[in-house]
Formats: sequence, structure tokens, C-alpha cells
Amino acid sequence: MKNYIIYILSFIIISCSNQTTPSGIVAVVNGSYITLNELRNRYDIQTMHISEFTTPPIDSLHREYTETLLEMIVELAVEQELNKNKIELSDDMVEQAVQDIQRGYSDEEFSQMLAERYIDFDSWKKQIRAGVIENLYIKHILSNDVSANSGEIQAFYDSNPSLFVVDYKISGLLLTSKDKDVLEKAIEALEKGVSKERVATEFEPLTIEKISADFSNIPFYHIDEVTKIGLKKATAIEERGGIYSAIFVENRVKQSKLSLEEAWNMAQNYVIESKAKALYATAVEGILKRSSIQVVDEFKNAIDEMLGDGIRTSVYSINKAEEKQEVKIPTNLPNENITNGKESTQ
Repeated sequence: MKNYIIYILSFIIISCSNQTTPSGIVAVVNGSYITLNELRNRYDIQTMHISEFTTPPIDSLHREYTETLLEMIVELAVEQELNKNKIELSDDMVEQAVQDIQRGYSDEEFSQMLAERYIDFDSWKKQIRAGVIENLYIKHILSNDVSANSGEIQAFYDSNPSLFVVDYKISGLLLTSKDKDVLEKAIEALEKGVSKERVATEFEPLTIEKISADFSNIPFYHIDEVTKIGLKKATAIEERGGIYSAIFVENRVKQSKLSLEEAWNMAQNYVIESKAKALYATAVEGILKRSSIQVVDEFKNAIDEMLGDGIRTSVYSINKAEEKQEVKIPTNLPNENITNGKESTQ
């Protein structure tokens, strides 16, 4: 399957490389390049959930690659905007996001999962970086414009009842401490029946927070365990950034709809996220209008159509001769047998 994709795309942009520029350029955003290899790797990552590959029609493949290329153009333009506003995108931020996703998998399990889907770890990491870029822009540039009032939260809750039905309604305590020994002793005391008020005063440093029924303030790496352990028991202790945490489960009710009060934070987050996404889309449109975007001829018309009115790209070409060269997708494709997500060429 991957050979099939490479075969087609190498024909699509074969005229777009020379010795003075990166090989296989498909787009240029304000002077920064996007290459075929980067595009192909991003596409692979976005289709990593597909366990059994089938040979796609050329038109479908071209559309999917065009959509991926547009995402990369937007990402690059927004990152440039962050740089203009002196907003730092650090490696630590990306690494933290990577660790959030990897948590719950051993290094071996995660590496195997990527390998089975032909995904390179560094390429996957770049995809995570794209999400960090969007979150940074929303947080630092749009955050003051995003809020949700009580009427909006009530309306969202009433209009989306299925979102607030949970497999388990949990009540309990989130315990955190910089000292693992302190946390272990606090858990032991709670499991022996000592009140949370007494535990809070007798053990330091220790923070005790009541968890929400909607799981909104439960660290995701505890969620699976809190649905399985016994009542009046604590989850395994997890360490994150030098902070140790565990959940002490007081009560658990199987499948129930959350009340408005219980679902308030969850509904509020939905409303704010929806508003933030809409504002971000508007902001991106403005950024792209201000940007110089060049795209190889094979993708240009499709990109322009996806961008809509008001945003236009120019054709990227290394010289006039290449600008006139017509590049066609071949119809004589290699004969490949695709079986159970693996390929063999005959």
C-alpha cells in the first residue's frame, strides 16, 4: 500500500525538485517548504487506525492527500503567526503532549502499535505538535474572547442529553502530593476509615480534591481503574511531572445520566470548546489571507476550492519550464496484493 502511494505521488510532483531546494516540494508558505515526504508521513499517521488496507481510487487518494496538505499549510501559517507574536512553542510542550497519549502503554507496546501501522515515531510526533500549535493559539491569542454563560450551558445540556449519560457515576477523592510516601500513608489511612478532614490535616504536603461525577477532573490515566476497583479503595499511584496522584473511590453507580449540577463543568467545556473552534477557524482564515501560499500545480485547484472565496494560492515552480510542464497521474499502476494490512509486489 505504501509503495502504491509513493509510486503515484512521485509522478505527481516529479518536476518539483532540483539541487538547490528540498527534494519534492509540494507547497511553500511564506517562504517555508512542505515536502512530499512530510506530506506522505502525515497521511500515514492520519490513517494509522486502518488495520486492513485496500487500494483506493486515484481520485479518492488525491482528495485525501489534498486535505492533508491543506492541514499542513494551515499548521505552518499558524506557527509562523505564533512566532510573530513571540509565543514560544517549546519541545517540552510537545513532549508533554506525547507523554499524555503514551501513558497507559509501555514503550514496547506503543512502539509495536506504531510499527504494525508502518508509522515512524518522529513523524507521529510531528502530528502531535500540530495539535499543540492550535492549542497555543487559542490559549494565548483567543482565550479572552471565549466564555460560556449559564444560559448557554443550560441550553447545551438540554439539547444534548446523550452526552451526559455515563457508564459509571463516580464519587471519590483525587489525592496529590510531591511526596510519594506521604501519599501512600494518606491512602492507607483513608482505606482504614479515617475521615478525609483528618487525613488532610495530618499529612503534608497533600492536596485532596473531590472528583466530579462526569470525570472532568479525573486524570485520564486513572479513569479505567476507577471503574473496576472496589469501593473505599484507591487506584495505583501515578507520577507525572514530579507530582504523585491516586483516586480514592467512595461510591460508584453503574450507567446514569448526570444532573445539570454534576454535568456543569462538562457542558461548560463543550460550549467553550465549540466557541474556541469557531473563533480559531475565523482567525485561520485571516492568517491565510495575509499569507503567501504557493502550491504545485497538481494540488493547486483542489486547495483553492477547499480554501473557498477570498483566499487564493499561486503555482509553485522552480523555473518557467517546469511551470509549463504538465504532470499526470499514471494509469498503469503496479500490481500489488494487499493482505491483512501487509503488502507484496508480484
